[in-house]
Amino acid sequence: MNQTAQRAKKLFITNPMKMEVTRFRSRFLRPTESSSVNKTLLGMVVLCYAVILGSVWVFRADVPPLALITLQAMLGLIAAPSAAHAVIAGEKDRRSWDLLQAAPISQAEIVVGKFMGVAGLVSSLMLAFLPMIVVTAIAYHDPNNSVTFSKLLFSELFAGTSTLAAIAFSVNLSARLKSATSALVTSIASLVGVLAIVPLATIVLLDGVHSSETILDALWAWHPIYAIFRVWKPLGLPIAALDFWYGLPLVLFYLGVTAYFLRSAESTLQKPKVE
Repeated sequence: MNQTAQRAKKLFITNPMKMEVTRFRSRFLRPTESSSVNKTLLGMVVLCYAVILGSVWVFRADVPPLALITLQAMLGLIAAPSAAHAVIAGEKDRRSWDLLQAAPISQAEIVVGKFMGVAGLVSSLMLAFLPMIVVTAIAYHDPNNSVTFSKLLFSELFAGTSTLAAIAFSVNLSARLKSATSALVTSIASLVGVLAIVPLATIVLLDGVHSSETILDALWAWHPIYAIFRVWKPLGLPIAALDFWYGLPLVLFYLGVTAYFLRSAESTLQKPKVE
């Protein structure tokens, strides 16, 4: 246990690659330190956010928190490959990977540092939704679908931990592929396939099958967007039972997937080069 704690401290607390968190935020979120392209994109994002925030405030009594949390989760899943695809493959493209390898840090520290940098950026974007979610949670009233702290907590946990898993998956691909472009295309194609095409295919295949809703519920239990809807509409299950039997295990599943892909990325980078 002591060794585990020391390793966790080395990776997440004393890791010199934690500077990636500051670097990512400086690159995308600080106009004075960003390129002209990033400044333009940041300005567009801020403008869109202001419009959405104003609209939510005006129509706060009619906007369900579920809609905003779903949008927040989708944004995180889209931003994950966009921000993470080049963390390692981009270093290889720029020919700066050999310099990074020469630094007195381990492959695990590099992987975790890159992951933390992307996670810090994406979490900043997702946290921007919290004021809107809080406003609608207070103002929105629906006797058939009441807002509870439990629903807000678990749906936010699903959105956050599934985004971490998507980031780790993209970091893993970035470690495996030679170019940032191929890592981006592969990441997006894989996530679209898993999160959209596979669920749609199951609907088609189970069309007309008796008790198909029960089967779909079992097949889609891992899906972050479906999980969020299930928390808000628990299919007859008491919320307390849903929290214990469905909520916590799913959060642990996403965290486990995150750890697996980070470990896989580290193992990939440690493989000896074949001449």
